[in-house]
Amino acid sequence: MKTALVIFDCDGVLIDSEAIACRVLREALAEAGAHFGLDEVTERFAGWSDADVAAAVLEERGIALGDDFPLAVARRAVTAFERELRAVDGAPGLLEAFPWLKCVASNSVRERLERSLEIVGLRSLFPHGAIFSAEAVARPKPAPDLHLHAASRMGVTPDRCLVIEDSASGVRAARAAGIAVCGFTGAGHSAPGQAERLRALGAFAVIDDLLDVPKIIASLDVETPPNA
Repeated sequence: MKTALVIFDCDGVLIDSEAIACRVLREALAEAGAHFGLDEVTERFAGWSDADVAAAVLEERGIALGDDFPLAVARRAVTAFERELRAVDGAPGLLEAFPWLKCVASNSVRERLERSLEIVGLRSLFPHGAIFSAEAVARPKPAPDLHLHAASRMGVTPDRCLVIEDSASGVRAARAAGIAVCGFTGAGHSAPGQAERLRALGAFAVIDDLLDVPKIIASLDVETPPNA
């Protein structure tokens, strides 16, 4: 079977957002009385939904962050993004010339996801109906639900998809969905050893340059792109 759809994560793959988002999350947690170091937030929670972060804090520390925590953190992140956010190097050029079907599947809430892509000029490079947030499914990554939902809505079976992910939760989600996943370590938050961790979790390859995505697709024995 030839790859027909590439599913991109957003934060840490298309937008260089994780350092900003983890700083904002740490500040919001501290204000609620849950104190974490920035490195701990980055290592533990990068790639998580804010709802899952809130659940973990409640379970581990007995601090209830409230139902409005995910949206409040998302809006704080967007405020910071308006000043600081940049696309990951290579993302605009890759997407502008991309001949394969593509979509985004992110653990972010939709409001933050849509605005983040707009800020860096990438929203218009995805077709209508090709942006999927964690709010669309019952269980966010690392559950397989979001990747399977994206594939289904795009009309492609999981065995004909490729996922690009930077986080452990994203790689776990893709593997649980039965989808081939390539790790990405080219954003600003990537730490030493990240490539090895992603491979250990099931990424069949890891790249640090988005412009290598076509080579990864070629390695999966792709012939003619389906919408070339």
